[in-house]
Amino acid sequence: RRPYGTTLPNGNNDRLAKAVSIVGLGCSSYSSFFDAESSSISLDSLDKTNPIVQGWIQTIHFAVVEAGINLLDTAPWYGHGTSEMVIGWAMEGLLEEKKDTTSSDQSVISSTKIPRNQIILNTKIGRYEANPSEQFDFSHEMTLKSVQRSLERMQCDYIDVLQLHDPEFAPTLQILLEETIPAMMECQKKGWCRALGLTGFPLPVQYQIFQASLKKFGTNVWDQSLTYGHFNLHDSSLLYQPISQQYLNGGDNGESSSSSSSSIPSFRNVLVEQHNMGVMAAAPLSMGLLTPNEPPEWHPADPPLQQACKAAKAICEKHNVNIASLAILYAISHPDIPCTILGMKNIEQVQAAASLAGRLNQANMTTSTEDHQTILKAILTKDELTALEKLQDRDNGPFAGNEHWSWDGVEGAIEFWSTLDIKMDVWQQRQL
Repeated sequence: RRPYGTTLPNGNNDRLAKAVSIVGLGCSSYSSFFDAESSSISLDSLDKTNPIVQGWIQTIHFAVVEAGINLLDTAPWYGHGTSEMVIGWAMEGLLEEKKDTTSSDQSVISSTKIPRNQIILNTKIGRYEANPSEQFDFSHEMTLKSVQRSLERMQCDYIDVLQLHDPEFAPTLQILLEETIPAMMECQKKGWCRALGLTGFPLPVQYQIFQASLKKFGTNVWDQSLTYGHFNLHDSSLLYQPISQQYLNGGDNGESSSSSSSSIPSFRNVLVEQHNMGVMAAAPLSMGLLTPNEPPEWHPADPPLQQACKAAKAICEKHNVNIASLAILYAISHPDIPCTILGMKNIEQVQAAASLAGRLNQANMTTSTEDHQTILKAILTKDELTALEKLQDRDNGPFAGNEHWSWDGVEGAIEFWSTLDIKMDVWQQRQL
């Protein structure tokens, strides 16, 4: 566990959990998205007794009970509802039943079950169906409807963090400010969720929405930011790319950081140190780029980055190092990132991730405040350290000259709307 919402320098955010597991369970795997074996499974055909579905439920149970993972991240988009349904079925076997205060039988709740407040269930709004014309809906009405549906599917009374899903695809910034975010705030007031969060690939767009909402509502309405693909072996922009002064003072009233003046005004540092938010990371394997296998055909990375990742794999192979294991260890070991979301479709993958996270426990580095390199030296093998040193060589390594090597997430949104013959009013900020 790492502290999450209670030990920030300028106060406590009691809407977030006190502590979060170093690895969180990404639940997009509980769908037909990534596996040919489950390609026939849809929301309409979803059957709790299906052996594949039973395997997913057992994986969630194992992750929570045996591996100590206390955060599950999902969305209506994942399987277009199947992921949330599977989580609901898993919760049936995990959560304590509520006592019926109207009944005279106040029997003791089974000690084998887990209290609801010990599991963090996060979901999202905004992205839904496979049909492009129904894929995104940021309206006030749909936001409320979606949250109610998510509560029913996951069989819970509240969502821990309700997140705005891929807002870079919103047709305008105005709809987010006038419909989506007010609806999310309404859900929070109703008790349907505890906290509100941002997601999405482009960090500049997340920061733009953060600034715009701060200006519109006069206060920070956000508690958390979940980013993906921005803290891994080829992109460290989440922590180390400074926000330009132009944007830094564009909407946060130019507040000064509560940390030392040497702190980099990066996306993570500004949100955490100035605005009391939690920041989590996902996709440490860069959506398949940093594994021994070939990335999926749809991967948005440009050819030079894909070639650089192939070169990184070759370096790891030369030193008998699994690049996926090295990438996960690199991501989860940074003390400034409380939780890294990993998609894990079966118990074997959970066991592998738990074994890697266990190295931090063995080295007494779980809550260490040492710098990242010191922690890496304590948990990596000699061969892993050698491979990492070669990958991080800024002169001759595969990622030389590209410390924050990524791809443009805004272009994908523009292309999406063009397929519907809709010319998007490009509102998204592209640089920090």
